[in-house]
Amino acid sequence: AEKLKKSFTNGFFIEGYLLLSGAENSADISVPMVGFSDNFAQIPMFRTNSHAVLLSDYNRSSRCTEPFCRLMEIFTNTLDRIEEEEPARLTEDMEPIFDLRQYVPEEILAGVYESKINTIYCSPDSDGLADNFAVYPVVKRNCYVSGLEIIDENGKLAAEGTGILQEAQKRRGIWEYLDRVGSADRLNALKEGRYTVRIKGNLHKDAAPEDTQYLDFPLYIDKTAPEITIKKTEADGRQILELSVADACALDGIVVFGKGSGHPVGSSRPMQQASGLSVLRQLPQEFVDFGDFSLQPNYEKEELDYAAMHPLKQAIISHESEESKAYFERFSYVDFLPVKKNGDKTLTVSYDITDLEDYEIIALDRAFNMNTLSAEPLSEKRGDVNCDGDVDIADVVMLTRLLAEDEDVTVTAQGKRNADCNRNGQPDGDDSAMILQDIAKLIRL
Repeated sequence: AEKLKKSFTNGFFIEGYLLLSGAENSADISVPMVGFSDNFAQIPMFRTNSHAVLLSDYNRSSRCTEPFCRLMEIFTNTLDRIEEEEPARLTEDMEPIFDLRQYVPEEILAGVYESKINTIYCSPDSDGLADNFAVYPVVKRNCYVSGLEIIDENGKLAAEGTGILQEAQKRRGIWEYLDRVGSADRLNALKEGRYTVRIKGNLHKDAAPEDTQYLDFPLYIDKTAPEITIKKTEADGRQILELSVADACALDGIVVFGKGSGHPVGSSRPMQQASGLSVLRQLPQEFVDFGDFSLQPNYEKEELDYAAMHPLKQAIISHESEESKAYFERFSYVDFLPVKKNGDKTLTVSYDITDLEDYEIIALDRAFNMNTLSAEPLSEKRGDVNCDGDVDIADVVMLTRLLAEDEDVTVTAQGKRNADCNRNGQPDGDDSAMILQDIAKLIRL
């Protein structure tokens, strides 16, 4: 029996006979019997492919899998490689119907699916992203499946599902079931923090409590956007933006929209990633194909307040407006910087902005709360070569180095326009003299 238990970890059936010896002048009777070696009620009821999905109030949004920035980074790098190897596949009028997965290295693809987690992050703000969730328990044996419950950290019932599962539906063997909380308003009534989403399984209605099996998912109600802290520094003539992003729950990553050329310090990635914008424009189809996202809208679009929605969120839920078009046309590339591992709460990046005329930094958490930081307008003051808002000797030094073709100095396009004090079309030595005269208050630029 011990050897059998090692092979059959969930127990096994035993067949035999019960022998009844007859009295004098009576025949013996053998009765066939079958028994089970362990507790039959404890055989696992739920399959490992039971999962949760994020919902909006109007449409299913996504599986709880890889973070958004991680997937987008993979898409962008994949499109970069396709553009190099098969540029004919990326014509402007091409519909995004090809499968990106076949172009992703196997080890990366394996890592994506191995790292899937069923932690649920919700921000019940009715913006069409992570407003709600549903649970799909998939069972492997006949059993009763309860509706979902939300349990707080003190073990108390905080909310229940809609109870849409009827008893007749709960005994369908290996079929899937679905239950959700209902409207996002019900989730919004919960305080921020961690909860447990629980589905119960029993062999019959009156099963003993110790025979009840649980399918649990961690749930985080997150209503707060990440914080962004920046510090501008200079190194080897390059302007560096030190980005520090933190979230109390779980950070997704940083998205950088830029006009010009920018990149993380020390990165070997291309300086311009226009393909990232291409990914955003064909985002819905690729998310369905790759990330188990289902973003095809089947709700009335006027239900959502698009005017108050950031263009990035509009792109994720497959909505295009004049405002979002203008936003994407404002930039020449987008960079996706994911956290290093799921559940990280902080991310620090040094980003080279020397050659960027304009940029916007977006911090995104797993519940799709976001915080944005736009570039400060560059100074347009005549004589302000380094665009720091002041005209001083530092501007003369920078212009002198520029005219001497010093490779270690970088002047932005706006700085060069500011340097052209005499407006002859290009910076020259006369401009240096005029800046010095302005500093000495002999003239006024």
